[in-house]
Amino acid sequence: MIQRIQTVYLFIIFGLSISLFAVPLAKFWTTDYHSFQFDVYGIRELTLPNQPLLIKGIPLLALNLLSAVLSLYTVFKFKNRKLQMKMTTFIAFINIVLLGLIVYYLKVVIVDNLLLGYYFPILFPALSVILAWLGYRGIKHDDKLVKSYDRIR
Repeated sequence: MIQRIQTVYLFIIFGLSISLFAVPLAKFWTTDYHSFQFDVYGIRELTLPNQPLLIKGIPLLALNLLSAVLSLYTVFKFKNRKLQMKMTTFIAFINIVLLGLIVYYLKVVIVDNLLLGYYFPILFPALSVILAWLGYRGIKHDDKLVKSYDRIR
């Protein structure tokens, strides 16, 4: 049932996950005018060009990629609603862990003399959890509807 509302929710989760690859999550500045950027790839210094990552974000990158791939895969498993419900729950769990890792990375970096600026994409994992829950409800509703039609036959 590709035309159902849960498909829209899962595609939005896919879009949010893919967009995290392109946008920064936060930016911080030290008192001596060094600026740093935090994204799913890690933390890099922006003051000097071509700087390597100071802290690599491989877990963030892996979880974000897994969330994107699973949300797209779940859309096309519409004939197996039980698996779709499990995958949607797993997508929500992945995004909760991703959100926890983002908070962890920010806690590791924050010191007293940093100015920190958050960007809106830092909320994308939280939005993905909400959308996964809404998708789960839609899939569950479809499952109940199909079972009720089977009882009538």
